[in-house]
Amino acid sequence: MRLLAPGFSINNNDDRLMVLAEYCKLPLVSCSSLVAAAIRNRTHLGARAQACLEAGKLIPNALILQLLEERLTESDMQDGWVLSGFPRNMNQVAILNAMLLNIAQPYDVVIHLQDIDSRQTPTLIGNQLIYPAYVSDDAVLKTPLGTFYNRLNQLVSISNNMSLATVYSLLRERCVGFAEN
Repeated sequence: MRLLAPGFSINNNDDRLMVLAEYCKLPLVSCSSLVAAAIRNRTHLGARAQACLEAGKLIPNALILQLLEERLTESDMQDGWVLSGFPRNMNQVAILNAMLLNIAQPYDVVIHLQDIDSRQTPTLIGNQLIYPAYVSDDAVLKTPLGTFYNRLNQLVSISNNMSLATVYSLLRERCVGFAEN
């Protein structure tokens, strides 16, 4: 199962995605973590990313894609993954799709975690994360990314109060050819 969680909003959903990835037994790939690790490990790509950051520039799409391609072609990624935070705009959609097809790892479904009030702390009850304050996410469907993925019927919106078992079941139904390990 390959899940794409684009950067629809500024809220950081990595904690929630980590819980979901662990439940689904999938590695979580976060672009920000890839960049940080490349810089920390002093790789060639990390040095290029560091230079961009020090110059106050955005890290180019091509560099992000190189980091993603390196990570997604590692052996632990062959059975699936959750990709967080990319793409963030329509230009990145096309280049990401081309790269994923090139490495024979197209995504199965696009997930949207409904936004939460980041000041609130979730409570884990059984296998369900309960977020006390919900912030409306209607605006996501009005963004170019949300509209695009929704139009293709690839967008699955995940409510804050859905159990992990329900989310997993929903995602399995949407992922064509998904085989349980």
